[in-house]
Amino acid sequence: MQKVAIVLSPPEAPRDRKILLFVSKWANYCYREPTEWLHDTQFGAWRMLTERGIPVRFVCEDHLTEDLSGYRGVYVAFSPPEVMPEADRRRLARLCARLPAITEMPSVPGVAEGGSSLPAASGPHGPFPVTAPGLPTLPCDLSGLGRGWTGAAS
Repeated sequence: MQKVAIVLSPPEAPRDRKILLFVSKWANYCYREPTEWLHDTQFGAWRMLTERGIPVRFVCEDHLTEDLSGYRGVYVAFSPPEVMPEADRRRLARLCARLPAITEMPSVPGVAEGGSSLPAASGPHGPFPVTAPGLPTLPCDLSGLGRGWTGAAS
């Protein structure tokens, strides 16, 4: 007879401890391509939060008609509003006005051109590229990340 381990999920965190992680389904429809950059960007936010022990609930446009009050805050992970229907933009803006909110991309970013002059930034461990040819560029100002971070992206 083979023994089977029973794995129990941790108890559900209360709503007031959870961060809503908004990921636009429209961004995923619009940026369909063979690379993983969008997935990495959106799920990077999940990893950043959960590694710090912050409970997360994923939401998309389909959830914006629910009562989302009482959550700790909302993190909008690479979801440019221009790709969303107007009604969803308004709902997301209202949600972000009611809860503490972080929005990664307030508008559609530019796309990097190829060549040797790709935008770069500098962090505590040295310079690093902020994009690759054909991919969106990161925000220009990285100073909010703390001492030693500078941005040359434009």
